Amino acid sequence: MSEQAGSVRPNPCGSKACRRLFGPVDSEQLSRDCDALMAGCIQEARERWNFDFVTETPLEGDFAWERVRGLGLPKLYLPTGPRRGR
Repeated sequence: MSEQAGSVRPNPCGSKACRRLFGPVDSEQLSRDCDALMAGCIQEARERWNFDFVTETPLEGDFAWERVRGLGLPKLYLPTGPRRGR
């Protein structure tokens, strides 16, 4: 029993569970893949809703968008500070 305890290698992650089940991760490729997926989702939503979610502006199409100013909305839906893209 004591032989097994002495042969345990230290864990570089600092926790009890740390495994790379699928090999090393290329973080740059992962970032590019995530960016491409997000861009596709944004484009799909833009076409579906006729709204540019990046610049928060309505587009011409099937929907007639109009601004609604905090009419009893929960704080969750109200702006909290400066927004990106404006």
